[in-house]
Amino acid sequence: MTLSEKQQLFTIMVANLIHWAEEHGYRLTFGEAYRTPEQAA
Repeated sequence: MTLSEKQQLFTIMVANLIHWAEEHGYRLTFGEAYRTPEQAA
């Protein structure tokens, strides 16, 4: 499996997780999804 294929699968799995969480009453945020360049270093 190529890196691109792995990244595509990961994206689908994250979407599925978000959908599952919503169906089960969980509330999610992307509070730490964005990091500044300083935080990422």
